[in-house]
Amino acid sequence: MAIPTFVLDPTGADLTGVKKIYSLSPESIIFIKDNAVYMVGSGMGKYTLTTPTSKTADITSYFPAFTSSANFQMAFLNGFNYSRVDMQPGNTTLVDASSRIFTINGVNYSLTDWNAYKAPGSTSTELDSAPTLYNIPTGVDITNVHRYITPAKNPFSGARYLPVGYTTIQNGDLKYWGTPFSDWAYGGNTIQAIKTIATGVQSVVGDGSGAFWFLKDGNVYTFGANNAGRTGIAGGGVISDPVKVSGPSGEVKNVKQIASYGFQTYALKDNNDVIAWSDASSFSTLSKKYLSLFQAPDRSGKYIVYGITESGDFVKLPDGTAVTGFPKIYPVDYVAPVVLDTPTSVLSTDKFNRSVITVDYGSSPAITNREYSIDGGATWLPYTAPVTLTSAGMISFKARSCAEGGIYSKLLEIEVNNDPIIIKSGFPQITDNGNGSFSVDSGTTHPDAKTQIKVDNGTWVDYIGAVTLPSGSHTVDVRIINKAGEELATNQKTVNGATPFPTATPTPTVAPTPTVVPSSTPTAVPTSTVAPATPTPTTAPTAGPTATTVPTTVPATPVPTVDPSWGSPIGSEDVTFTVLGGGFSSQFSGLLLDNVTISTTNPYQQINSVTNSVIEDSRGSGAGWNYTLKITDFVSDPVVDNSNNTNNLVVKMPSNALSVDVANSTTLAGQSGMVSQTGNHVFSDQPVVLAQANEYQGMGQYQIGQSFTLRVPDKVEIVSAGEGSSYHPGTKTGLRVGTYRSQFTFTLASGI
Repeated sequence: MAIPTFVLDPTGADLTGVKKIYSLSPESIIFIKDNAVYMVGSGMGKYTLTTPTSKTADITSYFPAFTSSANFQMAFLNGFNYSRVDMQPGNTTLVDASSRIFTINGVNYSLTDWNAYKAPGSTSTELDSAPTLYNIPTGVDITNVHRYITPAKNPFSGARYLPVGYTTIQNGDLKYWGTPFSDWAYGGNTIQAIKTIATGVQSVVGDGSGAFWFLKDGNVYTFGANNAGRTGIAGGGVISDPVKVSGPSGEVKNVKQIASYGFQTYALKDNNDVIAWSDASSFSTLSKKYLSLFQAPDRSGKYIVYGITESGDFVKLPDGTAVTGFPKIYPVDYVAPVVLDTPTSVLSTDKFNRSVITVDYGSSPAITNREYSIDGGATWLPYTAPVTLTSAGMISFKARSCAEGGIYSKLLEIEVNNDPIIIKSGFPQITDNGNGSFSVDSGTTHPDAKTQIKVDNGTWVDYIGAVTLPSGSHTVDVRIINKAGEELATNQKTVNGATPFPTATPTPTVAPTPTVVPSSTPTAVPTSTVAPATPTPTTAPTAGPTATTVPTTVPATPVPTVDPSWGSPIGSEDVTFTVLGGGFSSQFSGLLLDNVTISTTNPYQQINSVTNSVIEDSRGSGAGWNYTLKITDFVSDPVVDNSNNTNNLVVKMPSNALSVDVANSTTLAGQSGMVSQTGNHVFSDQPVVLAQANEYQGMGQYQIGQSFTLRVPDKVEIVSAGEGSSYHPGTKTGLRVGTYRSQFTFTLASGI
């Protein structure tokens, strides 16, 4: 309508003293003064539209209880002036179906009798003539009344009818009045009196078909017309008493808000999931999570449902389409959830080979506690510094951060195979054996710990057994070192060397020269001098002089006279022989790794192979030796590239997928001793020492037992791809079928 230039009072004078203005309809406005109510436009049997000025009509008499503007209010039922399609035959125009409420001196009135049936054609008659005021039932809170009105047609007779239902919640009591539930589907002209449906109710919604839902204690209940199972309960007919809506899997629970639009009902759960359904067989969970739902009536009186997503988007349900032009918004009472970073860790080892775990908990200011567990989560300890693991074996380490309200981050979970060098308290110990020698007890059996000694501040040497000292007092130092040469423990002791025996200078006695007498009985026994096979050096006696005794006994059998032409003269003679060095070699018995089948349930599959090496050092040099193994990454033969249907894709597993457990060595021949570097070794780009012999050790033949373990990962790295492939070198893909190859390089090197 065109608004006149000037609005005048009923006498044509300027309109003054107006305290309130209300829109009565799209064609009329009312003005409230302290002593009168005026209207301009079309309505209530009046028409005052003229140009260029319009006089208002005095309608104060329509409101007998009116006393002043302060005691006069006007509103529309449900707070909105909406329109509906008139369902009279042949008429499809939009008509006014609003219900106006006037509050005068604290009493509520409507222009429509809420307790009387209205025919379809009477939906727009509130303003057609001078109004009649109807008292709204006492105790009904008009701000909490919802009207559901839907012009309809009987599917069998074609008769038009206008079902209408009212709901209100007063102090938790849900009440209904209007069209009986049985008349919503087929028509009727009666109105059911107000009835209490349930108590302790938080909210109620309807869809215009006579089906209603309400929220109570986190659960959804339904009542009313159940055409084709619309309520979510299988079957049809009428549900007079409330029935709980659970869904096929019991998913409709822990609900904090409900809404309905058209033939779709929504339940917002406390985890921000939204369950939607249109009948008993169509329950589903919407793809987005929501913080809140809103219902806004459209021009037909139905409610459109909107929602605010967790990311602050204002969208229309059910598809979640964002409403154009809206900024990020959140509910008034919304408190953004505290999201704590998942901790990360760095694993290292200290000089005692103990695993040290450094945890980064993130920088969130909401963190109140940082915790870790080394027993799989049974006990939580405060994290104040990097954690050093002291127990041997597989340790389940977990870490988490905490915030106010019992909020925890996601867990950091790692399994650590800890192999610390444990040295008993008070060790190493030096024992004086009392005979000029000493022994050392290291207090550890760890293969990576080495015991070294030095005497009188000399050079450190490896300890291999009891040590005999020269005479005198000596300072003995002992230390335990790791493979990197770092000191782990030390000790010192004074030990006395061997006490020397007293010495004397012998007086030589000259043996008499025998006289040969031609007689069968010699008077002396001549002794022939024979050169020994091995020259024996003459050594000064240390125990004391030895007396030379002249034989006085005559042998029973005569000894023949020495032939002076045989042998050598009395004296010494050198006899020599040569020792030749033997072999220096190693032999590996081979490695057999079985086939492995891809499994989607395990991130790793494991295969094992037991084998051995034989090492021989027959050189006799005592130089010692090192036996090492270096491997390359396991690179596949070309496999199928499903992005371009070729066989040009090459992938690899890292060398650290393989590890070896080295067993104690077995001496097959020669010098006994342990040469194996026992324990578990994980391969990398550096050689792994499998066995080692220090100087003057490892002279013989030894068997080294080895147990190899290959942990086949579920992802492999792209090495190369053919032209047109969607794969790129350096990225990861799933484990591929094929043959993988690695080069094993064994090295037996002299020296240590």
